[in-house]
Amino acid sequence: MLEEIISKKYNLLKPFLDEKSKRLFAAAEALSIGKGNISIVSRATGISENTIKKGCTELESGKSLSDNNRTYALEVPNQLQ
Repeated sequence: MLEEIISKKYNLLKPFLDEKSKRLFAAAEALSIGKGNISIVSRATGISENTIKKGCTELESGKSLSDNNRTYALEVPNQLQ
């Protein structure tokens, strides 16, 4: 039942979400339901457990891991000039 509810919410929102938003949606669902959370959300959304874990880390820390990587990638070429 819970898996079906998460799946329905995700499928309604999916056309409007980018990759980061999908990851954070899944992570928020996982953090809100407790035990067995990541595997339930993974089955409901098709998002990998590792991706959901990354999203959980982002939400719990308040920092976007992907933003840090993107910033670093943009800074490297400037250092080479």
